[in-house]
Amino acid sequence: MTTVADGEFKTLADAIPTGLRLTTGSDSYGVPYNVEGYGYIVDTQMLMDLFALESADAMLADIKAASYDEWETLVKAIDAYIKNTTVATVELNGNNYTFAAAKAGLAANLNGVFAVMGSQKWTYGDHFINVAINAAFSSAAAANAATDEEVDSLKNVFVAYAKALDLKTSYLAGLDGAAVRGNDFVSEAKFGYDQTVQIFADSKAVFFKQGNWAYGNIAGVNADQAARLTFLPVKMPMTDADITAEGLTLDKFNSSIPVFVPNYYAINAKATAAEQQAGMDFLVWLNTSEAGKKFIIEDFAFIPYNADPATTTLPNSLGNSILGYVKADKTLAAPYQGAPATWSGEIVGLKILESYMTKETWTDDDYNAIADYAIEQWKELN
Repeated sequence: MTTVADGEFKTLADAIPTGLRLTTGSDSYGVPYNVEGYGYIVDTQMLMDLFALESADAMLADIKAASYDEWETLVKAIDAYIKNTTVATVELNGNNYTFAAAKAGLAANLNGVFAVMGSQKWTYGDHFINVAINAAFSSAAAANAATDEEVDSLKNVFVAYAKALDLKTSYLAGLDGAAVRGNDFVSEAKFGYDQTVQIFADSKAVFFKQGNWAYGNIAGVNADQAARLTFLPVKMPMTDADITAEGLTLDKFNSSIPVFVPNYYAINAKATAAEQQAGMDFLVWLNTSEAGKKFIIEDFAFIPYNADPATTTLPNSLGNSILGYVKADKTLAAPYQGAPATWSGEIVGLKILESYMTKETWTDDDYNAIADYAIEQWKELN
């Protein structure tokens, strides 16, 4: 590997998109390791079997563009079809879709709408609540700088989060039949990560809220299914007034998925000049050369942070789905990373797991209590 000039590394660093930078004030640190994304994973063949479609493309586009109310109606209609073969017609984005007259193909395996990792507090606190925080903060830096007044203004946002979480965990699939919230649901032995991947890979659920990092686990159980996966947005019952983040609209909020940098490369300022130069050489090579990009995509199975979605094709379906959202400018950020340390997972996530995932039914009082707790804990830890 040849030595690069400092200017080449500066060019690389300066070209990092603003939304993917690790910043403190006006300073920027680190080169993105890769990008990740998450949403509701769906097997396109499952939708084809549920609605007797020759292609799922049009329906996928309509689900992405649908309102929260339409999403909720779809979820409840799928549940009725699974339990009673109720053949209904649902409207999504102005188009109608009617269930197949009889359960066939993958639809015959279903026992619930969602596969959910009931025992994992991070899936409630970190990633699910992060979607909600995007309504108010467009970056981790913006969330980190939030005043108490701005945190108080999140009440409706967190109520919407609680309602969306209630919907997702009210129509549960299990390994041996439909599941409900309760002590069994928060059991690691029954609803841990591996068990939930198995539920989804066995086509017992329609939707699985996870990220592209789950691709390998799903492929290890069902390689055919893994080739057919795509992401759908996590929708929440927000109003126009709830969306205060700069440049964001309600329509974009409900039709986007979070895409963000999970880790960064950094060069140690205490290293020798030669070691620092070697670090710069490596990062320029890794992120700009054909050989380096090939390692990122094929060997690491990552999505390069600087991938051109118009020309990049990845070797897995979920990675390509993320690039599709990037190309369409339908992405959200990871502002939860700017909330106080431990708030999202260890505080809010744990509270949700212990106090609410064990309750079969939630009320408006529960939604408000969840929102108030999230706000109080954020301010207390600030």
